Amino acid sequence: MLKRLIRQCLLLLGIYQASRLLFYCFNYPYFSTLTFKRYVELAFYGLRFDVSTLFALNLPYIVLCLLPIAWLHQQKMYSTTCRVLFLCVNLLALLFELSDIAYFPYVRKRMTADVFDLIGNKADFIDLLPSYIRTFWFVPLLVFVFAYLFFKADRKVSNYQEVHPANSSSVKGFLQWILVVALSILCIRGGWQLKPIINANARLVASNEESPLVVNTVFSLLHSVGQNELKPLQYFSEKELMAYHNPVRQYPHHLPFRKMNVVMILLESFGKGFTGIGGRTSYTPFLDSLMGKGFVFTQAFANAHRSADGIPACVAGIPACINEPFMSSAYAGNAIESLPSSLKKMGYSSSFYHGGTNGTMGFDIFTQSAGFDQYVGRTEYAHDEDYDGTWGIWDEPFLQFVAKSLGKEKKTFLLCGLHIKFS
Repeated sequence: MLKRLIRQCLLLLGIYQASRLLFYCFNYPYFSTLTFKRYVELAFYGLRFDVSTLFALNLPYIVLCLLPIAWLHQQKMYSTTCRVLFLCVNLLALLFELSDIAYFPYVRKRMTADVFDLIGNKADFIDLLPSYIRTFWFVPLLVFVFAYLFFKADRKVSNYQEVHPANSSSVKGFLQWILVVALSILCIRGGWQLKPIINANARLVASNEESPLVVNTVFSLLHSVGQNELKPLQYFSEKELMAYHNPVRQYPHHLPFRKMNVVMILLESFGKGFTGIGGRTSYTPFLDSLMGKGFVFTQAFANAHRSADGIPACVAGIPACINEPFMSSAYAGNAIESLPSSLKKMGYSSSFYHGGTNGTMGFDIFTQSAGFDQYVGRTEYAHDEDYDGTWGIWDEPFLQFVAKSLGKEKKTFLLCGLHIKFS
């Protein structure tokens, strides 16, 4: 039974790779700058997402197949139910995978849960369906061919007449069941890392344009269900709004660009009440000394409620408008303009330093998405004797590490550092 499961998983991995190749070929104009070598790299990275998807979809089937109750597996109805479950779930997944070949050119990203809103609007869906089928007639044909080949291949790799082992009700069978279920959950998470993988994890290995070749459609759908989306609100007409405030500003460009190093230090849970602004008792003498040599904005307000929201707000001007962090939202795959991406056009290198555990709050993913050249966290610091056991590396040794790293920079740089606690 276990060998059958392994063969079926390999079959499904082959199907996901075949559908990825078809997705790439039919949408080649959108990936025309990619070399075939780069495509192979992205397809390899995609295995992690494919494995996560197939185990997430087939966990109920795996649990039922290896359930350590021998007499149950001897019932023909039970075996038939398992087979029907496996075929139906994966054929439905295959339908979405292949349909996305034609849907991608309209949205330029893998299909997400918002497609169900389109399907739910029956009038629009029914009106558009005939035109869709005429234009993309090859998609239904591909679905039919793949479904037929999948059915035949599954019959070949799976022996459904196989008698369940007599020792399946033994302690050995039970331990095997527990082990396989545990490994399945690990595969669904995508590994041992701090948090389970999400759509945005593709940005760690690919650019925004390449990401659709790393994730698969079913993964994208599963991880976008239930996400909060911004609903369009219109209280004023455009003309009325422009009478109050014009957000488009034109700045003079007669002055030459001064290519200077930029260091941005983000302070967690910090307010001007800690400083000497306004004649207060100061807890930040060094920061106050810097204020005396620079331009200070005294009317400062919080830009987010949580750490995970503060970084996108400071680095990319993305406000905290929804009840979940940007990197786990439905907009995580969107291309964004940010400070590092803007300065990169001017020849800057950029680094984000954060003494917390790598993966905390998705900072490593966001910094890649925002265009930082490197993320440096607790792993790169590599001295866990300075770890406080909860939040990360103590500030004093980590800031010394940052200072030494800056001394090795050979080009104009942007450095962004997150202060997560008071030492």
